[in-house]
Amino acid sequence: MIQVKREETVTAMADNSTPANISDEITLTLLHPTQGTPIKSWAFKKVSLIRIGRAPDNELVLESPVVSRHHAELQYMGSHWEVSSLGTNGTFVDNKQVTKERVADGVVVRLAFSGPQLECRICAEPLPGTECTTVEAPRTLPDLSIDHHKKEREVAEVISSDYFQTLQAQAEKLRNEKKSEE
Repeated sequence: MIQVKREETVTAMADNSTPANISDEITLTLLHPTQGTPIKSWAFKKVSLIRIGRAPDNELVLESPVVSRHHAELQYMGSHWEVSSLGTNGTFVDNKQVTKERVADGVVVRLAFSGPQLECRICAEPLPGTECTTVEAPRTLPDLSIDHHKKEREVAEVISSDYFQTLQAQAEKLRNEKKSEE
């Protein structure tokens, strides 16, 4: 029995972002194990790495006993997607076990020999009638800069304070006591 983790919002990791490019969009659709009909879809936009497995730190969490905690990952390579197998039960593309394989539009990736099947649609909208979660890379924050002059002034102010001087004297006293005990 495959259980899909239900989430209303999913956030991708900040280091997964890539420049906007329509070909870095991919929709993964979980297929019914016997009928092959769509159950749920995930649309990934501007995300370059999608980790799949049972562990909650994956971007796509599938709770199945044959799926490893970190089973596979899809990575956008600048012009195409690649799937890499990480799990102990294997990853299959076109019924062939793979360690790393380029992903074509419409290919079905299966996790483990009898595990969940994910149809990969590149630049495609989710299939009508399926529940879909959209995952987008978050906006990156601007680089932080340090005002070194301000930092030096504040450090000098702290060091020259009476409280800091008292602490320094107490620390020196304790070091001397420890040395005399040895």
